[in-house]
Amino acid sequence: MQPETLEAFSRGFDAGNYGNAYEGEELSAVYNEDEGEEEYSDKERQAFRAGFVLGFFSSYEDDEIPSDEFDEFETARREWGPVAEANGIAI
Repeated sequence: MQPETLEAFSRGFDAGNYGNAYEGEELSAVYNEDEGEEEYSDKERQAFRAGFVLGFFSSYEDDEIPSDEFDEFETARREWGPVAEANGIAI
């Protein structure tokens, strides 16, 4: 994994965690597709989104995540969870 992709993931995770805590409880209402992503490549944009989703739902139990967003959360957790944990990001 390239450092830029990990940085994008980390920034997304922090933004998602903050968004849930201070901006709202609905992912679609809090996530701004342009937020900090204008300079990102496609891979970095995907990493940011995955981080955002994981950060947003980081304090939720699986059964608390809305069903229409659970698939995206589970995919992000499966693909990024080991990378996050290896780099000290607890999801």
